[in-house]
Amino acid sequence: MVNRDVIQADFRIAIGNIVPHHPSGWSAGAKAVLPGVGGEETVAQMHFLGSRYPALGKVDTPMRQEMEDFAEKINLNFIFNVILNRKSELVAAVSGHFIKAHRKGVELSRTIYGLPIPELADLVISSTAPVDFDLFQGDKGITSAEPATRPGGEIVLVSGCVEGISPAHPELADYLGKNTTAQLWEMLENKAIPDPLTGAEAVVLNDIKAKMKITFVTEGISRLVCQSMGFHHVLPEKLNDYIALRLQENPNIKIGIMRHSAELAPFVSLES
Repeated sequence: MVNRDVIQADFRIAIGNIVPHHPSGWSAGAKAVLPGVGGEETVAQMHFLGSRYPALGKVDTPMRQEMEDFAEKINLNFIFNVILNRKSELVAAVSGHFIKAHRKGVELSRTIYGLPIPELADLVISSTAPVDFDLFQGDKGITSAEPATRPGGEIVLVSGCVEGISPAHPELADYLGKNTTAQLWEMLENKAIPDPLTGAEAVVLNDIKAKMKITFVTEGISRLVCQSMGFHHVLPEKLNDYIALRLQENPNIKIGIMRHSAELAPFVSLES
């Protein structure tokens, strides 16, 4: 399903900003119409696809293919996408066909938001500020840090979460604390989860915490709630002590630091 006004329009122009995005790989392009103006069920199915095939920083993915097939069917005529720098200043703009122009924009955006690293770190400190008002947004710092962290390593998420888990998606904590990934998929397929988007988000976080330890550095979510979701908890004023302890345990530990991590796409590069 798609918004009726879009279908009835004589000409369709999609406008967006190209940045790394989990789970679609990159924002903008055909994403403006799917899931942008799709119906609730359509949007839910898109996020299921993204949860099965996470693709931060990638372009040719099942989710992107679905978006572009949809854009073709509804005749998306034109896109205008911008690339901003870390100060939100305009760097470049691309326009034209929703695939060709978007791919060119991704090339440009990758030079700003792509993060070349020499190797995977044992521990990544990931700060999502200013995208950190709740966990539903702040967890972008987890999905962006995962490609920079070795399996069995640790992600230390620094996120204010002043609104807690999420005013709109509070059930995320219950899904994480009470269900395995297999159980979540069964519930999603049986439509036993009222908000499929939240269920899909829980799947993503469950998959990551199965691979590595996740520590929250926040005052917005209590230690008890963090532990109930399967995460470690450290108060912000104790972060230095915690890192010192990890260094004491392993003086050779490799530590990475990601600032503004909600919009970063790390990748291992021999040239970094």
